[in-house]
Amino acid sequence: MYFLYSRESISVYICISVITFLLGIPIFVMGIWLTHQLSTECEVFLNAPIITLGTLILVLCLAGVCWAARLKGLQLCCHGYIMFVLLSTLLGYTIFALVVSAKGGGEPLGWRAYKEYRLDNYSPWLQKRVNNAKHWNDLKNCIVKNQVCSKFQHKFGEDTQDQFFSRRLSSIESGCCKPSNDCKFNYTSPTEWTKPKDVNYTNTDCYKWENDQDVLCFDCQACKAGLADDVKRNWNKAGIVCIIFVILLMLSSFLGCKVIENPV
Repeated sequence: MYFLYSRESISVYICISVITFLLGIPIFVMGIWLTHQLSTECEVFLNAPIITLGTLILVLCLAGVCWAARLKGLQLCCHGYIMFVLLSTLLGYTIFALVVSAKGGGEPLGWRAYKEYRLDNYSPWLQKRVNNAKHWNDLKNCIVKNQVCSKFQHKFGEDTQDQFFSRRLSSIESGCCKPSNDCKFNYTSPTEWTKPKDVNYTNTDCYKWENDQDVLCFDCQACKAGLADDVKRNWNKAGIVCIIFVILLMLSSFLGCKVIENPV
């Protein structure tokens, strides 16, 4: 019966709660790590839930350790099932994030070290997210606030054309801080290019490029694709770690419930 439990059962439950708490720490750490990556710092929709759920899981685990000896069997089992619901939610969210960030990648340019990015290579969800005008304006302001292209110019500003073409740029640097290779602009510096006159461009990003440091290619599709690629890479790393630890946490939570349902 749920209301009858032995001291041994509670001791085992406390041990399992401690293990669960320790297993929950990497998930919380992953959430913190995501907030320090530019794309996921700007795209808070992708990191806020994992931090919130990770915090709730840690608090619930700690509560299980502290209160196990005072709670009755049914209450402990409810604690375990609440944990299971939180973990199921986190698992579902992580799978969703991995699915929407599965597609996409940079396109090599052959004789240039960096890659270029096209938004239509990414998932429809990410495309819709960054193509929303109001949302993109917030993301763009976040990129500008973090001085990505200012740092980019500072790092590579003295490069010759050949030196610059040999640089391995981040997806955001490639998409937002320089024009597309399709434009065939003449290189002056990494953030200053000369447009040929009277040319019809097939890539609309070429019309959006300006040498103005406040404009550059921040409204280009390539900039949106660069952010999408950074989100994809960060979420692939974080998602794999989260999936592993969520499954271990679910097993630990399940064992905790079984210990209370079937006292030692």
